[in-house]
Amino acid sequence: MESSDLELASVAWRILVVFVLLFAGLYGLRRWMGGLMAASPQRGRLRVVDSLTVGPQRHLLVVEVEGRQFLIGSTPQTVTFLTELGGARAGAREDTPN
Repeated sequence: MESSDLELASVAWRILVVFVLLFAGLYGLRRWMGGLMAASPQRGRLRVVDSLTVGPQRHLLVVEVEGRQFLIGSTPQTVTFLTELGGARAGAREDTPN
């Protein structure tokens, strides 16, 4: 084999090792971050029960806080409280005389 062939094989081998190490590092980071992301909603009192996309970057969210559910509207500029679902407000509406 010529000297240039050996140098080319050496460079190719080093590039392969770098790609394997990079892939293994990204795989490990993704698994580690996936574990963190999955655990975070469990710790808080707030959770998104359901969501619906109603337009480009516009969403309706059902958010639960301490057993109470709220309907929230979300756009890139604002987050708007729409109503409480169930609970005291729904009962108060039924009791009001017409």
